[in-house]
Amino acid sequence: MEHHWDSALRDLVERVPAIFYMAELGVHGRWRYVSPQIETILGFSAEEWMADPTLWERQIHPEDRDYALSFESERYLGLSLGPQAEYRLLTRSGEVVWILEDAKLQRDRDGTPVWHGVMYDITERKLIEQDYRRLADQQAIIAGLGARALRGEDPRALMEMAVHLLGGAEGLAGACVWMAPDERGPFELVGGPPELDLADAPPAGERTHVAAVASGERPLTISDWHQEARFELPAALAPLEPRSTVAVRIECGDTHAAVLELHSREPGRFSPQDVHFVQSAANVVASAVERADAEEALRHRAAHDPLTNLPNRELFTEVLEHKLRQATRSGVTLAVLFLDIDNFKLINDGLGHQTGDEILRKLADRLSTCLRNEDVVARFGGDEFAIVLDKLGSAREAAEVAQRLRGELARPLAAGGVEHFLTASIGIALATPSEEPVTSEDLLREADLAMYGAKERGRDTFEVFEQSMSGAAAEQMEIQRSLRGAGERGELALQYQPIVSLPTDRVVALEALVRWRHPQRGLLTPAEFVPIAEQSGAIDSLGRWVLEEACAQAARWPSPLAVSVNVASRQITHHDLHATVMEVLERTGLEPTRLELEITEGALLEHSQPVAATLDALADSGIRVFLDDFGTGYSALAYLDRFRLAGLKIDRSFVERLRGDNAQGIAIVEAIIAMAKALGLELIAEGVDDEHQLETLRGLGCDRAQGYLISAPLDSGKELERELADAAEPVGSAGRAG
Repeated sequence: MEHHWDSALRDLVERVPAIFYMAELGVHGRWRYVSPQIETILGFSAEEWMADPTLWERQIHPEDRDYALSFESERYLGLSLGPQAEYRLLTRSGEVVWILEDAKLQRDRDGTPVWHGVMYDITERKLIEQDYRRLADQQAIIAGLGARALRGEDPRALMEMAVHLLGGAEGLAGACVWMAPDERGPFELVGGPPELDLADAPPAGERTHVAAVASGERPLTISDWHQEARFELPAALAPLEPRSTVAVRIECGDTHAAVLELHSREPGRFSPQDVHFVQSAANVVASAVERADAEEALRHRAAHDPLTNLPNRELFTEVLEHKLRQATRSGVTLAVLFLDIDNFKLINDGLGHQTGDEILRKLADRLSTCLRNEDVVARFGGDEFAIVLDKLGSAREAAEVAQRLRGELARPLAAGGVEHFLTASIGIALATPSEEPVTSEDLLREADLAMYGAKERGRDTFEVFEQSMSGAAAEQMEIQRSLRGAGERGELALQYQPIVSLPTDRVVALEALVRWRHPQRGLLTPAEFVPIAEQSGAIDSLGRWVLEEACAQAARWPSPLAVSVNVASRQITHHDLHATVMEVLERTGLEPTRLELEITEGALLEHSQPVAATLDALADSGIRVFLDDFGTGYSALAYLDRFRLAGLKIDRSFVERLRGDNAQGIAIVEAIIAMAKALGLELIAEGVDDEHQLETLRGLGCDRAQGYLISAPLDSGKELERELADAAEPVGSAGRAG
């Protein structure tokens, strides 16, 4: 060798897993040096290789010979970067090795062109590239299936497409899909090539590979059915005459079991990559099945009560509207029953909500079993149920069903280790062919009013709604109808009653109180129409109007006082109150810290978990929530530590007892204040009408007060403007009678 290398460099070169060489230019140019790795890669020793200048040419793969020899040219002399070539060489034993050659051509001292290069064994990389190309073809199939899956293709149709695409590849006998109710079978052939008779195909038995894949979850490859001893070939596949098979499980969750498989008439046809391919196709189908199942579950959850699994109000209304249309066309009578359990609150309060929920679940089952298949029972929330009775012969049949339901309720119902005897008030509304068509909303409202009529008659009975009904039900219905659109007609208005801080005697907030200027009845107070709005569901729109109007007006006040708005139980238990409030605040521009909400104890007694989450969200947003009319309910103490409240409003009935020297009344209020302070809650006393009450509350450490002594509710006019202008001034011990 003409060059003398440092021994350390030589040792390094000879340890690198590549062939370093120096060779003179030319097809049969002399090899001046070859590193020992040539023996590991090609099976020839370095001495053999250098001794025979023709050996390199002879070992070039015939298909790559012209390409490899084309580099033997002086045109590469002096280039800063030499050429790279990829070609195949044959080893001593005839195996194929892919070589990446990187060399630079330079003249030596004698002017002879000499290659200085490295040959890398890239066989593994080339095999991977070949696999990738085959994988690309397979991915095209997967992409086609995926596109159809994303478009919401029905899972069955997607399975048929998978069978068609997968089975059409070269050298395959076909693809098949098996399905069963569960992994134990029986497995029915639901997809396959045309030569298979799917309708009469016998199922796959327990000893077949289909059952094994379905239960074991792992893919299974049968290399040669002629030598297979583990499994039986399903009889349905006999027309395909398969020699090899790959089968994978389609993950369908808990609903059913399915298997996708490929067959070939060649033994050993399937590689691990083919297994991955089939599994990928199965995964696409599985995702479609899971999505379809999830969508069906979501549809079911959205339309059903989570506790009883009965239809909810929305689904019941849809069913009722459909049955009403059918009844109108066929001329039959239809009835809606509204059922409310009497005194159910006592069960929840006395035995706990867990027992109450158990009773409601069992009651739902009982109601369902005593109705006909065409009848529908739904839970509207709490202890309220609605029933639609279809295709009645007469109104009397509805009354007979109501009586039968009362009998079912009278039977003892075991829950919480105790037998319970329930009663219910039932309202009935009828849609008969002889009357004017009614809407589902009309029927529900009439059944609801009839139910309240039954409660007024003493409960544990039923009442049929009639247009000629007199008394409270008719009056309630008239008010309810008039209340619709009252805000849009400009009949609703807000008054504001100041709330003062007792330590500073300054006005710190105003409570918004809704008033209804009824066209016929004159000015109505909340007590005259809010309870009816709560019963009918109109409280949602009414409460929204009050919230928006109060926030919009408060945002325009010159003084940054807080505005206090009452929230009905239905608003906080049936809707996303937090989202509604934040939307209103953003639209009106009122800061969250200037909004105070007042809720009643009834909102805390039901749906405690959703209510707690709502109160947490409101508090996190800076909105203060007060418990109104505190002390009038007997269960408030048990709930206070469960909810994030800013404070309590002492009911006016307790403030009333502070007149004169009522020691017991003072002791009660003192206890309420002490308890609130211990819980870190602020106290507001409402109904303060004289100086003695005000001073007593101040002495007991009450934080705020409101009442006619301080000011009557003010219209949003000059009186309110004057109050806002004076808000920075102390109220004074004399108060204001307004």
